[in-house]
Amino acid sequence: MKYLKVENSHDLVRDTTTNAILNTDSLKINEAKVRKEKRRQEKEEFEQLKDDVNNIKSMLNQIMDKLDGS
Repeated sequence: MKYLKVENSHDLVRDTTTNAILNTDSLKINEAKVRKEKRRQEKEEFEQLKDDVNNIKSMLNQIMDKLDGS
């Protein structure tokens, strides 16, 4: 692969094959990976909380149905 430096930036290069702009700063790349993983974990936690709330609502409805039936 051949890269060309992006004007006015020392961390960015352009891949001449794909024409993509790539970041060559490994620290920033790692920071972005950490942010992405944190967002994934937060989304997973949020989905789990939604499931928990739905389960609680279902149990409360069952309790209310039993109380109404007695």
